[in-house]
Amino acid sequence: TPTLNRFSSPSIIATPANYLVAIYENRNISGSDLDIYGINGNKKVEVTARISKNSSNFDNTVTVGNIKNLNPSSAHGSPVSFLTKEGDIVVLSTAGVGFAKDGVATEKTKIAVSISTDNGYNWTDWKD
Repeated sequence: TPTLNRFSSPSIIATPANYLVAIYENRNISGSDLDIYGINGNKKVEVTARISKNSSNFDNTVTVGNIKNLNPSSAHGSPVSFLTKEGDIVVLSTAGVGFAKDGVATEKTKIAVSISTDNGYNWTDWKD
């Protein structure tokens, strides 16, 4: 079965500098794996930001939290994003095993945060 990318939990932030930043969960799954759980300790999932300067195309793609996910136990997904009064973009995400069920999640669900102060081009490392 081929590996596909699935995108979910999208949001769009408009910054004071007139950038649009689309933030979403990016899952790498096999074609037969159609369940809704992105973060369960077994899947490679990361949060991605796409940046537009002109609202007609999104030229830059950035991994939020600076982790190009290689290990399912360090996955981040189900992002929620918002803009601070200062214009910083804040992303909250589930981490590790997320909201897994069926005995997979023996750990507690973690919530992680990453922040961009430059319209989504650079992000802090994830902090639980």
